[in-house]
Amino acid sequence: MKIDAINELETAYVYDVDDPEAFASGNNMLEYTTVWDVGGQSSVLVSTTWYDYGDDALGQSDRNGNPTRIVTETAADPGVYSATRFVYDKAQRVWLKRSGCG
Repeated sequence: MKIDAINELETAYVYDVDDPEAFASGNNMLEYTTVWDVGGQSSVLVSTTWYDYGDDALGQSDRNGNPTRIVTETAADPGVYSATRFVYDKAQRVWLKRSGCG
């Protein structure tokens, strides 16, 4: 968990230690994060971000801890997602990155 005291935000991190196959990440990789506004009397969800380690755009599965897709949904626009896709070269460097909404 991370606390941003200035902006009154709290970020919770969820890892796949209980079910490593659920997100095709192998084990102990970040599944998703939630950001909460904790400035009021009750916490309010700001956004959720999911991390996918499965097949990338070229059909390559990444088990090295590199996400192939990161998707974010903000609570202000439910059902609207922004996404970034990653493709890595053999040295695990980012070869291609594409961002957009969908």
